[in-house]
Amino acid sequence: MKFWKFDHSSQKYELNTRVESPHKKAVSALLFQPGKRGDVVVSLSFDGRFKIWTRAEIADQKGTEGHVSTWSCRSTGFYRDYLPHDAVFSEDGSILAVSYGQIVTLWNPLDNALKMTLCNSTPVLPIRQLDFIPGTHFLVTYTQEYLYVWNLLTCSVWWSCMLKIQCLAVDKKRGKFVVCDTSVPKKTRLLFFSPESPVPFYVYTNLRAGCQSLCFIETDTNE
Repeated sequence: MKFWKFDHSSQKYELNTRVESPHKKAVSALLFQPGKRGDVVVSLSFDGRFKIWTRAEIADQKGTEGHVSTWSCRSTGFYRDYLPHDAVFSEDGSILAVSYGQIVTLWNPLDNALKMTLCNSTPVLPIRQLDFIPGTHFLVTYTQEYLYVWNLLTCSVWWSCMLKIQCLAVDKKRGKFVVCDTSVPKKTRLLFFSPESPVPFYVYTNLRAGCQSLCFIETDTNE
């Protein structure tokens, strides 16, 4: 695993830290903790562990630059013998959510303490993706057959519905989300939701093909 630093003078990325074998098996995901400095990175692996990496200033061994920044593993987390599938930080970076099968685990990234577990009701299906809804106390997840919206104030499912979802994207600016649904035969639909209601406020039907990825683009307009 390699960490790179952008050199403004040369306008190029330079290798900062190289970690040989960061996990016992392949790394499946990487994510930065939200914040201005970007000093925390989380890696997930098929070895069943997630690691929290932090950047720190150390003395330059050559003695020419005083101090240099480098990355190192601060802590390791796991939940039983399950494999982590997806992970996401809350908007302020104070909570790290990691999915294991049908279970969502909530961690404090400062001390790597497990704070809460959320478990989907039957049928037992693994969570494919999860994300926080910024500006709200909701967390959205989906499995092969169901969409779930969790209320983090009560740690319970706020609402759920049966859908065959291919992908999900959250509007970080407006607190909405969209899913690509293939529940209707020979049709692909984009369903736009507010986390408060299971009724989509807008539906777009595309009769031609499926959807592999979704994202929102921030603009200066209210569209």
